[in-house]
Amino acid sequence: MNPGQIGDITFTAGSLTFSKARIVSCNIKESLEYPFGAIGNVIVVDPDNSIEKFKGFGDEPCSCKWTDHNGKTYNFNFVVNYVNNISSVKDSKIDNTTSIKHDTYDFELGGVYTKNSHNSFTFGYKDKPPTYALDILYKRLGVGMEVRVTPDPTSQNINTKNFSEAHQLLLAKCAKKNEKSPFRSYVDRDSGKIIFTTFSRMFRNFSGVTYQKNVNSSGDPNDSYIIDIPEASTQKSPLNKRQREGISFSSYNEYNGNLTFGENVEGILKNAFFNLRDPLNNKQSQDSMLEKQPNNSDYTNGNFNAFRIKCFSKGVDIGKTTNVDVPANESSTGNPNFGKNCLVYAIVHQLEPNIDISYTQEIHGIRKEETV
Repeated sequence: MNPGQIGDITFTAGSLTFSKARIVSCNIKESLEYPFGAIGNVIVVDPDNSIEKFKGFGDEPCSCKWTDHNGKTYNFNFVVNYVNNISSVKDSKIDNTTSIKHDTYDFELGGVYTKNSHNSFTFGYKDKPPTYALDILYKRLGVGMEVRVTPDPTSQNINTKNFSEAHQLLLAKCAKKNEKSPFRSYVDRDSGKIIFTTFSRMFRNFSGVTYQKNVNSSGDPNDSYIIDIPEASTQKSPLNKRQREGISFSSYNEYNGNLTFGENVEGILKNAFFNLRDPLNNKQSQDSMLEKQPNNSDYTNGNFNAFRIKCFSKGVDIGKTTNVDVPANESSTGNPNFGKNCLVYAIVHQLEPNIDISYTQEIHGIRKEETV
């Protein structure tokens, strides 16, 4: 297979299974922002009314699985938030009086571990790292946690209405002496485990993958080439010396559409790190799970750049870095948005199984500049 092509793909929701011929499109977003799993939507054609009686909204498990041109298997698990009938089309008549029709449905999918996340969480601990309570929280959701960086011991009493709020409080409590970057927990796609780590550690976790701008005109598909850099997809964080000293300023965050006036450096950093919004507009989104974590780190003292690129699948994962080689655009100083050591913050998997170029990825990344 060539880059952009896939092998078999299946989408399963409860007892229903849809093969490649019935899947119109599939968009899945995995992100460091989502502590309870990837979200997405899948559009399928239903010629035999099998979905009409589907009752699994809110808790029915589902999965989407496919293989890319390199033979790598992607397998995502979700819960079904709801299903919309977006089209009903009459087909040819089968006799003089009867016509048949087929319906098209849009499945909106939530994170696999959100199923029980609305339960209350009451817990207390003393002189233990917050990961002690986080591990208990995740075990109640049926998933284990791999701790790669252990925060310092602290004490805390938690009495929340849901797990999302508890997760936010616990993550905000995490701190470690000599650790200069925020903590983060996210779902590892391959193992299904929760990974608990820091941004500084993720920036040291190289994937071995390099993307580059295609500078030749051969037209041959190559999964190392960048297909497109979406317009206005790069954003330089305006953390200059005056702003690092606390001068407020205005900014526009193209990821969430927020126009902010008079916000200080810490607020801008929260926008860039924690509020990369979901383009799929999942109505049961994980917005309530966004962390408002203190940023006592060199991430508030230096520059970083956010970017998006469209490319073929090459086995890169969120939470790892990649190299992005893009020539400078009319600039003698180079292109600061790209380069080595770019952290993959999110990946949007975009599939249309029944066309020639059926699978591309949009990678959302951040690159930290060295402070001067």
